[in-house]
Amino acid sequence: MADIEDSITTLVRLLGNSMKLVKDDGSVGNVYVSKEWFDRNLMKTYDAQVTVGLSGSVDRKIGFSASKRLTEDSPRVNVWVLEKSGAVQSARRIRDKMRQEIKRIIREKRTKPNLTEYTFWNLGTDSTTHKAYEAGAETELDPEDAGWSEISGVGYNKIWYSDDAS
Repeated sequence: MADIEDSITTLVRLLGNSMKLVKDDGSVGNVYVSKEWFDRNLMKTYDAQVTVGLSGSVDRKIGFSASKRLTEDSPRVNVWVLEKSGAVQSARRIRDKMRQEIKRIIREKRTKPNLTEYTFWNLGTDSTTHKAYEAGAETELDPEDAGWSEISGVGYNKIWYSDDAS
């Protein structure tokens, strides 16, 4: 029988993979998602920390033999933000954005948390791991073909979200 991941680990992974913080000035914020404990030292390099813990758990047997059990976990999600001098926006504003983002992720992914949707969000010229390329050709080019060129900074901004325009 395969091991089943506990609900807290699933929620940490889901939030960590899906969390997006866009500040009021358009820049991308850094968010750290972890289990249970707040770390003040992380706040030097991160804009926010999201901690996930267990608020309560109920474990009861089903039937007289207790060969099957029902476990209900109640997770607790906390958002931690520190007020930083010279920050573009207040800690309260970041916290509110993070709360909305957590609600969005849970609402959208509550039935299939194991499926990952790949997007171009946060992809740009600064990225060291992923790049986007384009080519104008009458036939499909091989991935190694010299006809491919990296898209411009404006092009990256266009693929971050769908505005129904080409």
